[in-house]
Amino acid sequence: MRMAAGLLAICCAAWACAGGVDSGGTGAPTSSYARGRLSGFGSIVLNGVHFDETRALVLDDEGGLHYRGDLKLGMSLDVQAGEITTDAATGVSSAKAQKVVFASAIRGPLERIDIKASTITVLGQTVAVGPSTAFDPDAVMAGLRRGLVLEVHALLDEATGRYDATRIDVAAQAPSYKLRGIVSGLDEARRTFSIGNARISYAALDDAELPPLFDGALLKLSVRTAAGKGGTWELLHATAGTRAIPDTPSAEVDGLVSAYHGIERFKLNGMPVNAAGAAVLFTGGTSGQLRNGVRVLVTGQVIDGVLVAGSVEYRAPGEDAKVTLEGAVQSVDAATHSFVLRGNTVVFDPGTSFRSGSPSMLVPGAAVKVSGSLADGGTKVRADKIKFDR
Repeated sequence: MRMAAGLLAICCAAWACAGGVDSGGTGAPTSSYARGRLSGFGSIVLNGVHFDETRALVLDDEGGLHYRGDLKLGMSLDVQAGEITTDAATGVSSAKAQKVVFASAIRGPLERIDIKASTITVLGQTVAVGPSTAFDPDAVMAGLRRGLVLEVHALLDEATGRYDATRIDVAAQAPSYKLRGIVSGLDEARRTFSIGNARISYAALDDAELPPLFDGALLKLSVRTAAGKGGTWELLHATAGTRAIPDTPSAEVDGLVSAYHGIERFKLNGMPVNAAGAAVLFTGGTSGQLRNGVRVLVTGQVIDGVLVAGSVEYRAPGEDAKVTLEGAVQSVDAATHSFVLRGNTVVFDPGTSFRSGSPSMLVPGAAVKVSGSLADGGTKVRADKIKFDR
């Protein structure tokens, strides 16, 4: 839920006084930065790192202030944090988050559902849906209908314009529609361009209000919620779609490779990357397998706006479906073999492994750790292992 504008102003002023963008609002120096998909709770889990978000400032990419309870599985996040440390006994890497920003790729009306192809079309964009897509219970594929306004978190393949959904919600409010995508069909005379199958008019804006426009440009924009003549959407605001990461000694970025010109020059989730160093460690693949559209996690340091890779990890298909949850059980439904943990419904069955306890110990308040995967159309988590903390 977005907070009131007055509270936003007060908190943002306090954040600026406490350290602003350099500290994320905690007063501590920023030592790490992560960009990727939210895959767990206890602390929030991003790219395998556990970030304690207890004192973090939580924002959306439009500047709205949020509660940390608004963070959901599958959301696309940027996390600014302190130093990442790894526990020698458990192997768990963790850090204290200072600022968390979540950003959907599309907000707009559902126009088409293709069950056979497992795709939907939202605001003129083809969005692939799969086992790794988390769904709000109100937005499951079977219950979707044309015209419903959706909020789509997704990985964008900049080479093809295809979106792979990581989370889909029914939009709580939509004062405008939004889109992050690649410009094509620029017509400077008519002042229009396309992103996917959405035709957009910028006739109402002055050139000074626009970022550089050219075919192939990555833009983030908002449009009016009612299409104009011929189905053209009126542009309200636009910025460059590349989200810069400040220079930092530790950065992790998960995404699809684009603008590939060799291992020394490509982009990942909009971030320039150089992976040409002799000491770069490649896992799950080789340097020769890098190309546009390949999913990787790059870890390194950001120098002069470029992510200089220390390691490149190829992401396996289906890996996004894996989930980890930790905390106190909120409620239990014995009849459906399910319980609620950190706002997520967890189901278990005879194949679930229990450690340091049994199903009878699943009661409200019990402290547990769950590892599993998305299930029931992405609306629940099926537990592979449940461990009780004593």
